[in-house]
Amino acid sequence: MKYEMSGGIMEKGKSGKTKHNKNFKELRNKGKRHDNDKIIEEVNEINEEKSTKFLDAINKYANEQKDEIMNEANEIKEKELKRAENEVLNDMYRLIQSEINAVSYTHL
Repeated sequence: MKYEMSGGIMEKGKSGKTKHNKNFKELRNKGKRHDNDKIIEEVNEINEEKSTKFLDAINKYANEQKDEIMNEANEIKEKELKRAENEVLNDMYRLIQSEINAVSYTHL
C-alpha cells in the first residue's frame, strides 16, 4: 500500500509501520535542504537583478520621455514668445504710424 505525500511516497512495510522510500529520504536530507535554500537564494538574486535592470530601463525611458517633452515645451514657449514679441512690435509700429499720420494731418 502506498500513500502520497508532498515530495515523495510513503509505503507501509510488513510490520505495519510506515517507511519512507528513497526519494522522500533524499528530500528530507539536510544537504538537499541546503541545496534548495541555495537554489532559492540564487533565483531570488537573479530575480532581483532582472527587476533592477527592468526598473532601470523604465527609469531611463521615463527620463528620455521627460527630456523630450521638456524640449518640446521649451520650443513651443520660444515660438509663442517670438510670436508675442512680433505682435507687440507690429502694434507699436501701427501706433507710431497712426501718431505720425495724426501729426501730419494737423499741420496741414
